[in-house]
Formats: sequence, structure tokens, C-alpha cells
Amino acid sequence: MRKINVSARKGVEVKKILIVDDHPLIRNGLRNLISYEPDLEIACESSTGEQTLKLVEEYELDLVILDISLPDINGFEILSRLRNF
Repeated sequence: MRKINVSARKGVEVKKILIVDDHPLIRNGLRNLISYEPDLEIACESSTGEQTLKLVEEYELDLVILDISLPDINGFEILSRLRNF
């Protein structure tokens, strides 16, 4: 689990994102792509379903990029649980 400080940028409403994938290479690639968008910022990252559910409770997020195949909980099950938040 990686937590990243979210800081507001002047004059731009920043959307906070959680990246969920069990492969570090994919998370790094998504982080690099998103870094070019001034109105998007990675709030945190997760590699498991349990971490994801905890982070969603802890952070006020605008978007979750969710891998379907995770080692502990299927991405579809996580999505179903997230609908209750």
C-alpha cells in the first residue's frame, strides 16, 4: 500500500484517484500517465482488495482505477462492496 500526499493546485479542482493493481509495473505506468494531467492526482495505491476497501474508507476519492484480477478479492466483488459506500 502506498499513500501519497494530495495537495491542491492553484485554480484547479484536483480529482483524487486510487490505483488498484497487484502489478507494480502497471501501477507505475498509470501513475506516470496521470502525472501529465494537471487536474488529476494519485491519492493512494493498493495491491490487494482488503487494502483497497480500507483506503476507500480513509480517503475522500473521486475515482478508483480497479484491476479485476487481484490476489485476495475479485475486482467485481470489490466493485460490489464499493457501491455501498
